[in-house]
Amino acid sequence: MHIVYILVSKQYPDRIYIGMTEDISRRVDEHNAYKSSYKK
Repeated sequence: MHIVYILVSKQYPDRIYIGMTEDISRRVDEHNAYKSSYKK
């Protein structure tokens, strides 16, 4: 099952990240470790 997520940066509240994953815990960890790229 895929999960659609929306993350809001604590440091930069005007930055919103939207994506899709099968493992939300892993994805949040990757995001926090800067192990992912993003698109504007």
